[in-house]
This record gives sequence, structure tokens and C-alpha cells, in this order.
Amino acid sequence: MHGINSYTVAMIPIVVFSMTNIVSAKDMKSLNWDILWLLAGGIALGNAMEETGLALHIIDSIPFDTLSPLLIIGIATMITFTLANFMSRTATANLMLPIIAAMGANLSSVAVYGSKLLILTVTLAASLAMALPISTPPNAMAHATGIIRTEHMAKPALLIGIMGLIGLAVLMVILKAVHFV
Repeated sequence: MHGINSYTVAMIPIVVFSMTNIVSAKDMKSLNWDILWLLAGGIALGNAMEETGLALHIIDSIPFDTLSPLLIIGIATMITFTLANFMSRTATANLMLPIIAAMGANLSSVAVYGSKLLILTVTLAASLAMALPISTPPNAMAHATGIIRTEHMAKPALLIGIMGLIGLAVLMVILKAVHFV
């Protein structure tokens, strides 16, 4: 609307708060910069995969036309879940959903199950990722306290994630049965 990119707009409050002493140098020093770098790194990784074409290259290298629709949905779900655990789940959703939407619209075998079902499955799979501090901001904040270590998060999160994926599969069967697509 105003032609200024979002990075510049995001800096305006920082400048204003610094100039008016709402945020002091002491406050800036007390910020946990590790969390900010961790989250920014996950988002940057997702953006880099999309901008460099690596994500599309990976998708193009899989012969989807020879796979069953259920296998395609399963692969997309597992790729999303895995990526979202190793980078920000928001970045993963931003990376995967355009690709998944295009794939769902263009593959006739997946169209039998419905592209809405595929998109919903992938979205919920990204939401289940929480094994590492980078996966989600609350994990990063808990990890930054020093009380919670990565192994404290990973074991229960993977168990919950696997149970969630099983529940997701059941939900998708129910949605297909009630003609959600």
C-alpha cells in the first residue's frame, strides 16, 4: 500500500522505542538473541529452499505419476512433518503449501482424494512438529532458559508427533467418508 517493504516497517517501532527510551540499551542487551537467531535461521532456511529452487527440484525428482494417491499423501505428510521439526514449522508451511496445492490440483490421482484433503493433511502435519527448539517459538523460549534441553523436548515431542500423525490419518479417513472433499 505504501511501497515500503516489511523489514523497514518492522524497524520503525525499534527506532521510535529507542529514541523515546521506551526500550533502553540495557533492555536490548538483556534480550535472548539466541532465540531470535534460531527462529530467524529456520525461516531463512525455508525461504532459501524456496528461492533457490531446491524445494521444486526435490518435488520434481519424485515420480508422482507412478505412485498411489495414498502414498503421495503419506509422503507429503512425512516430508512436511520432518522438515517442520528441523526448521520453523511456519517456514515449512510457507514452503510446502504452495507446492502441495499445485501438486494436488495437477495430479489426477490425488484429485480423487481431493486437494483440500491433501492441503489440510500437510498443514496439520506441520503443526505437529515440536521436537527441536527451532520448530516453534515456545520451544525456543523454553530452551533458552537453560532448564529444558533439546533431549527433554525431542523424546516426548516425537512420541506425541507420531500419535498425532496416526490421529491425523484417522481424521482424514473420517473427512473422506463424510465427503469433505
